[in-house]
Formats: sequence, C-alpha cells, structure tokens
Amino acid sequence: MRLLAIALMMVVAAAAARAETLEECAANPDDAQRVACYDRVAGRDPSKTVSPEAAACEAALVQRLVSPASYKRVDISETGTAMTIEQYVDMRLLEIRDRNLATPDLAIPQRAALREEEARMKAAAGSQTPTIVQIRITFDSQNRMGALIRGTETCPPRLITK
Repeated sequence: MRLLAIALMMVVAAAAARAETLEECAANPDDAQRVACYDRVAGRDPSKTVSPEAAACEAALVQRLVSPASYKRVDISETGTAMTIEQYVDMRLLEIRDRNLATPDLAIPQRAALREEEARMKAAAGSQTPTIVQIRITFDSQNRMGALIRGTETCPPRLITK
C-alpha cells in the first residue's frame, strides 16, 4: 500500500514538472499552437477546442448578446473551401450587390475597399491557394424577457493562407 502511494506521488510530481505555464503558452508564436497550449493549461478537452478564427467570431457574438453571461455554445462548425482569390472576390461582390440592391450607390465604397483587399491578399498569398473558412455557431442565450432561446450565427467568411 505504501509503495503504491509513493508511486502515485512520483507520477503526480512528474506531471507537474512537465506542466506548461501561461507564460510558456504566450511565448509560442504560432496562433493555433498557442490556443491549444492555453486549452491544455486550463484543462479543456482538446476535442472541444476551436480555431482562433472561430474563437474570435464567438467572442464577437457573445458581446452582441442581450445576456452574455447566459451564453452557451451548442455546436460550432467550420468549413474550409480552397478557392482562388478571384473566386473569393466574386463571391464578396455578389454579397455587396445583394445587400445594396435598393441603393446601388452605397456599394461603390465597399467595392473599392474590396479591390484594395484583393490587392493585399494577392501580395500576401503569393503562389499559395487561400482557403475560405465559413464558421457557423449554434447557441443558447436568454432574451430580454429572460427566456432561453436558441440562435444561429454565421460569421463572415475569413481568408486563410498557410
């Protein structure tokens, strides 16, 4: 019995010696590895962690809620689609057109900004094919009356080049 207790103490001491700290996580330059490190330090289940893009989208969603404290994620899905920058720009131009059908003049600055974004993306991507990531979050939260409701948020598409 005593030998078992000593062995258990040695295992705990070895695990504590290998445990990561928040400082070690913060020093990691890779975003995905840094987030994974934070999750390990916090004791989160790695199968339930999300990408940095999804985490940013979720954080923005929670800030817009009437009752952020009542937020509970039900599901989150990320879909990555490899496409050319031209295909991405075409997709965004259609979105701009659809949002501004009633007042097409309002779309002029949006189209100009998209062309600037296109030039930046082409310079950053080089010969790499970008991936467009679509993120969809299903969640429960309280409304103004305190009733729990289920909502779905589709985040704006994000361009990732790696």
